[in-house]
Amino acid sequence: MGALGTAFGIAVAVVGIAVAGSAAAQERLLVQHPDMLVVVDREVACGQPVPITVRAAEPALFETGDRLQRTVDGVRAMLGFECARLPRLEITGEAGRDQQVVYRGVAGDETNWLAERRGPAATGSTGTTSGSAGGPLASGSGSSAPAVTGPEVAGVRLGMSVEQALDAAAGSFGNRPTYREEARVMQAMSGGCDFRFDADRAPEPGWRCLEGVFTEGGSPRLHTVGLAQAVDQDQRDAIEARLIERYGPPDRSIRRDEAGGDGGHPFLYLAWGDVLSRDRGSRLGFLDAPLRKLEAYAEVRNNLTVVNIWNQDPAVAVAATPDYRLKF
Repeated sequence: MGALGTAFGIAVAVVGIAVAGSAAAQERLLVQHPDMLVVVDREVACGQPVPITVRAAEPALFETGDRLQRTVDGVRAMLGFECARLPRLEITGEAGRDQQVVYRGVAGDETNWLAERRGPAATGSTGTTSGSAGGPLASGSGSSAPAVTGPEVAGVRLGMSVEQALDAAAGSFGNRPTYREEARVMQAMSGGCDFRFDADRAPEPGWRCLEGVFTEGGSPRLHTVGLAQAVDQDQRDAIEARLIERYGPPDRSIRRDEAGGDGGHPFLYLAWGDVLSRDRGSRLGFLDAPLRKLEAYAEVRNNLTVVNIWNQDPAVAVAATPDYRLKF
């Protein structure tokens, strides 16, 4: 897999936070809020620790930890579009107009993805992890492996065998997914998979869930995959930029910025690939959009953005019954 996108310079002022100078030339803006922004410090290859800097108007953001953790969870989710495996985030925290370093820490497998302070003056590791980033054929491949095709979603591609898909998803989530053989469905999660909004429960920032459905027969292959994840605040612009970087310009794009209407909430819809069926719409019944091979839907609710990505084999999707549809 490639590197984490293309670096570009930024010059942003956010409540007294200024980003300028030669260092900014290597940075890539990832998250921006009125009192805080996050940049990827420099381009790195997938599988290497990712250095990020969080710039806040006030040092209090790094003292309580709750908002910092939500920010880290959101960064992890968005970078998950680009790399199947993120072993570690190396975090530098800067505060105030003079961008004083007030925090250094890490988040990754070793911390269960909790942001862990390593001191304001510590120097983060810049070493690389051993081994590969766990590409689509990194495990379980061979001459008899099914053909793996199309775009990658959380490290998984259509056509993978059960073992290939389980290994690839484990590389993305840090734990081995469950597989129900009778239903031919695998599931991997971080935080939770229940993305319903009801009176007493809602998803939380950082939740991430992957589901995949396999064909019947002696050598099942992955034919449909869905990824759902939640990030803090309205992140549709950042999500759209990451998806276009990863999958290219969409063949269909629909955006509604006001609540109400058919969708009920502000949303963004993107779709790529040939039309699979004009008789069946997308997975979102209220949209006037035909079913395509790759679809993404980001909806803003309760100060959260929940993004769903679906990738489906055209040969199976056109003839699929509702049983093949993933729950989200």
